[in-house]
Amino acid sequence: MLRYLLGFSLHFNISSPAVCRAEPQRSWEMLLTPEKFIAFLLDPIISCEDFLDDKFHLSLGIFHFALEGNALKAIELTEQLAKDILENNKDLQFDLLSLHFVELVCSRKCTEALEFAQTKLGPFGKEPKYMEKLEDFMALLAYKEPEKSPMFHLLSLEYRQQVADSLNRAILGWLT
Repeated sequence: MLRYLLGFSLHFNISSPAVCRAEPQRSWEMLLTPEKFIAFLLDPIISCEDFLDDKFHLSLGIFHFALEGNALKAIELTEQLAKDILENNKDLQFDLLSLHFVELVCSRKCTEALEFAQTKLGPFGKEPKYMEKLEDFMALLAYKEPEKSPMFHLLSLEYRQQVADSLNRAILGWLT
């Protein structure tokens, strides 16, 4: 009904979070029913979780969670979609876990951040390629105001966007 009232079909563009467009459908876009669109408008996060049976909508939700800094939820949903995505991409797994670490640091939860680093990021320290990154992340704990540290770029939206984009590419590669 909404589609006829508006005179066009609504599509999700999963290359960017929470974007609806009136344009021709592409292979990576899914036609939304008016009910799904209204549910999304009312609560985009919950409605993304409601689309678990639709892998494209789930990938949109995963991207959204990663971009908004809820990396643990993005990991959980990615593992529900396909456990092997993160198992086969340790760099991406490390980046997502590091996003959660950064959120803990930004929330001034230093003890929790340190415990998280020891349990979840620590095992990556056995591989030399992760050592420098781990040192950079741990350096954030040394500053009362991490946003003023030399590693401030790790707190940026650009860094989250980079990780979210990598995750989105991995999921879309798995879906196709």
